[in-house]
Amino acid sequence: MMLGGVILCCLVYDNLVHLDTRINSDFAAQIVLADIIKDTYQILPAEWNFSTEIHLSFATLFSAVLLNIFSDWTTCYMISNILTYILLAICVLKVCRALEIKDLWAIGIVIGILAPVSEGILYYFHVGNEYMTYAIYQIIFVILWLRIKEKPHIDMSLALYAVWSLFLGMMGFRYVMTCFAPVALIEVYAFCKGDKKSINMAALFGVGVGGIGILLNRYILSGIYTVKEHTNRYFKDISDIPERITRSLKSVIALFGYVQNGRLLSWQGMINILSLFLFVICICALVYCIRRSGTLPVRMKDYTYLVLSGVVVDAFIVIFTCEDENPLNDIAGKYFILSIILFGPLIARYISDRKRNTGILQVVVLCVYLVLSSSYAVTRDISGGKKKDSIDCIDHLKEEGVLYGYSTFWQGNINQFYSDGQIVISPTGNFETFDLLRHISSTRQYEAVQDQEKYFIWLTMEENESWKERITNVVKSYSNDRYMIYICER
Repeated sequence: MMLGGVILCCLVYDNLVHLDTRINSDFAAQIVLADIIKDTYQILPAEWNFSTEIHLSFATLFSAVLLNIFSDWTTCYMISNILTYILLAICVLKVCRALEIKDLWAIGIVIGILAPVSEGILYYFHVGNEYMTYAIYQIIFVILWLRIKEKPHIDMSLALYAVWSLFLGMMGFRYVMTCFAPVALIEVYAFCKGDKKSINMAALFGVGVGGIGILLNRYILSGIYTVKEHTNRYFKDISDIPERITRSLKSVIALFGYVQNGRLLSWQGMINILSLFLFVICICALVYCIRRSGTLPVRMKDYTYLVLSGVVVDAFIVIFTCEDENPLNDIAGKYFILSIILFGPLIARYISDRKRNTGILQVVVLCVYLVLSSSYAVTRDISGGKKKDSIDCIDHLKEEGVLYGYSTFWQGNINQFYSDGQIVISPTGNFETFDLLRHISSTRQYEAVQDQEKYFIWLTMEENESWKERITNVVKSYSNDRYMIYICER
């Protein structure tokens, strides 16, 4: 319970102190979309330009409701984060109950999953919230899959499994990686072994329904919504693979809190040692459960092979494929987050089967790791005064009465977030033609900016060096140490 209290304090502290300085335009887009949902009463407004999938985070859904109560966007985002933590905890406890894991271990697994043990986990899983939403969707799929694996006949569980698979497929390619491909791989393995009795047609039925969802996304929903396609992934040259394997391993270990070049005799050095310990424990737990699969309960055995399949699929996609011609730039540990969080039950099984003294020692080390790594991650302030400089510019624009304008993507949603929606910023990649950048942006907001006689252009000092000679119709300008603001007339 004390461990849970410490982790809870870390999460509350980071939300209260650092949330609005860690957030970026990618993450702030969630509450910009929530504001649009609040105004239009449409859960998926057609005016919104999505990223690589048609997706709503729980931060967006909760914030759409909370914005009717609070005017402060940071407060809405913080509360929605906490509500998402609770929802994830409920889902994890459901999985633990399905796997017949004891209550104390189940609580420990929840604490471990929620612990912000590294900057990567803190950034993508907590501040961004999107990966926590992905995790909830994935865990619901796992719960339904475990049910139909045990009772593969037509009933309400199969119907729910099919509906959920269709829903996930309609959102996009991500759930092929995290849900459908791992399940299909398990059934293909059973077929290759010649064990026809182990092939679960109900599980494959869900994969097929998910495939229908993918087709609906590709050929119907993509005509309604603007979504970046995943079809431009291609295989890498074999000569790039060794370097990609090394980079992938580094990025995964970094998710556990390991920081390269950290001094040995320091807090970070201690955390590095503990993070490597957990990484090894994860490997040992997976190997142990695979080797003991014949003696494990049926659901635990199925779950073990699902985790293994998920890791294999993630590794294959990250190592052997890429989205552009740079062989390394898309390697990120974040793609393994959804596989890593599923290791909790395997670790619980592995440690609980150890000799008493060995198990107690491993639990103590893990508790120390969770406290130290989480405390270290949340107390690092990476803001560099970003919000203060943004508020300075927002106040100036409000004094001038110019509330609509343009910026690059990385200055758009975040500064609209800092203004609590009082200014509207449309992202563009060209400050001569002002074409809308159709990536996590609103077409309606762009049209509203286009209708203004006076508008602003918001640039960082680095961006200003590239554009200052090409910006026209400037009537006023304002700058601070970080930003340059131009006020222009059409």
